[in-house]
Amino acid sequence: STIRIEDVSASPATAGPGDTVDLNATYAVMTPDPEGEISVTEIREIRHAGELVGRPEITVTRSGGTYISSVPLILPNDAGSGEYIVTTTVQTANAKDSRSMTLYVR
Repeated sequence: STIRIEDVSASPATAGPGDTVDLNATYAVMTPDPEGEISVTEIREIRHAGELVGRPEITVTRSGGTYISSVPLILPNDAGSGEYIVTTTVQTANAKDSRSMTLYVR
């Protein structure tokens, strides 16, 4: 199987403490058997000033195709302002892809 991230985004791209931000990823899964299903783990690592501040992880079952996944991130009320780097990784038993984006907290 092959997995490839096509796009990542944060909605909204700029948020404030206490806000909910949707961390979106579009990715393609290619399986040897089009009808076959594989387990996909989606990990989003959120870093601020180099520190890991969040790491939501979900595991889903996918067949071949393109998927849009969204995980809500609730920013803590004491979230520091500035740039946050969100690295999205999607992986299967034998394939993996990662892509990073920037989220701004005012």
